[in-house]
Amino acid sequence: MPAHSRAAVRFRTTVMKCDPTLYRAAPPSLAVKPRLIRQLFLPPLILMLMIGLGYIAYLISEHSGIKSLRETGERQLELHARTVESEISKYTYLPSVLELESSVSQLLNEPSPELQQQVNRYLEGMNRRSRSRAIYVMDTTGRVLATSNWRDSDSYQGEDLSFRAYFQDAVRGLPGRFYGIGTTTGESGYYLAHGLELLSRLKARDSSLPVVLITGHGDITMAVNAMRDGAYDFMEKPFSPERLVDVTRRALEQRGLAREVWALRKQLAERDSLEGRIIGRSPAMQNLRALITNVADTSANVLIEGETGTGKELVARCLHDFSRRKDSQFVALNCGGLAESLFESEIFGHEANAFTGAGKRRIGKIEHAHNGTLFLDEVESMPVNLQIKLLRVLQERTLERLGSNQSVAVDCRVIAATKSDLNALSKTSQFRSDLYYRLNVVTLELPPLRERREDILQLFEHFLQLSSLRFDREPPTLDRQTSSSLMSHDWPGNVRELRNVAERFALGLPAFKQAGTVSENQSLGFAEAVEAFERSLLSEALQRSGGNLSQASQELGMAKTTLFDKVKKYGL
Repeated sequence: MPAHSRAAVRFRTTVMKCDPTLYRAAPPSLAVKPRLIRQLFLPPLILMLMIGLGYIAYLISEHSGIKSLRETGERQLELHARTVESEISKYTYLPSVLELESSVSQLLNEPSPELQQQVNRYLEGMNRRSRSRAIYVMDTTGRVLATSNWRDSDSYQGEDLSFRAYFQDAVRGLPGRFYGIGTTTGESGYYLAHGLELLSRLKARDSSLPVVLITGHGDITMAVNAMRDGAYDFMEKPFSPERLVDVTRRALEQRGLAREVWALRKQLAERDSLEGRIIGRSPAMQNLRALITNVADTSANVLIEGETGTGKELVARCLHDFSRRKDSQFVALNCGGLAESLFESEIFGHEANAFTGAGKRRIGKIEHAHNGTLFLDEVESMPVNLQIKLLRVLQERTLERLGSNQSVAVDCRVIAATKSDLNALSKTSQFRSDLYYRLNVVTLELPPLRERREDILQLFEHFLQLSSLRFDREPPTLDRQTSSSLMSHDWPGNVRELRNVAERFALGLPAFKQAGTVSENQSLGFAEAVEAFERSLLSEALQRSGGNLSQASQELGMAKTTLFDKVKKYGL
């Protein structure tokens, strides 16, 4: 067969395998196109198919990963749910102690060592089951009769814990502490009805607690019912992690605002209560509150006696706030912090051009306190020549500004405070006796803190709560060693020093790092050593002068204003 015939047969056979009509219709020049098409387009098609299969495999893997993460999240939520249910059960279990164990009631009615030991063991077992920090049984005075940690060396058994905030709340009939924990039902077969029941229990304990319900069996009606019953939000499975984080963040923000509002309301309530301002259960403080209640709503002048830092200005403000003058000015003036040349102008006021630098008229402290209360702290430091003018104001209820002959009528109640014995000073002509008798219509004596040690822990707890709120921190736990140090300290700076110690403790610093004297074994830096020496020097000078700043400043060769600032700095 000729060569061209063999080629034609091969061509014909190939073409017919692809399309028999092509051989008949196509011209010879186009007979090779199927091979060209196969070479050009088949590799890209295979590549695209491989990419598609790879993408499908990626989607399957991604779905499997999400499913795995979701299953892990479900297991975590279920674990949290069981933990929270245990916590809720604990809080419902603990208040029923008196009903479950008759020995507790017997111990409260007729305490005895045998009953105490029996209740100690009972509380120990209950504490082990509920995993609480400690459980106390206290009587109405705050004394611990039994405790779950009676085996520990730092147990409070037999001690007085009436200064604790939770005991004070219980005495006032307020609900106990409740620590809300975010929750979900989570458990398999644990449907929304159980969650709504748990929601009602949580809201009954704390109405401001944000509760988020998560369910896989919800509908619009269920969501509406949950929100109506007080749920913060309602989430239906499946949900994205981003949404869960967002809901939790917003719930925490709302909780923070609710706690701030509650704290402010509590502060306002305490501010309106004399017991919340004059803190202490010692006989001296109880007697002081009774005297304040008795004389507050009168116009009688009051003399407050007490060491530096005992709270004389606080008592003066209480006298003002519980009087009919409470809506008018309370004007405070520290007589020990003024230079003698400025004293007359400061307290009585001056006319324009009354002296060099007096460019315009200025009313004094007495006139500024018209219809209100004038508080004169460290009144023993007032210059003797000005004591006569003050006596005239108290007698005639009028004053003359410096540089003026015109009398101005004033009506103010005068409350004076002193850390010295004015009666003794009047006998030595250092203070006018007639002014002393005019001021001494009612005398309130504030005992130093070392003479009412039963108030120390209660005051410290109060200041610790205030400081923690101001610093936006959780109040640290007052341990036994710190309590012992507080009770044994001499408190030369009295309540003011105690408040400073509470602020340091709230910040997580050692309570007595710089409070009080420094031991011989403790090494100091140069600055600390200078401060310790200066504090000791000032304290000795004040003791020799009987607390008189003028005499102490002359003895030390120091300006009176400088001495006053340093006395405030060191809490002397």
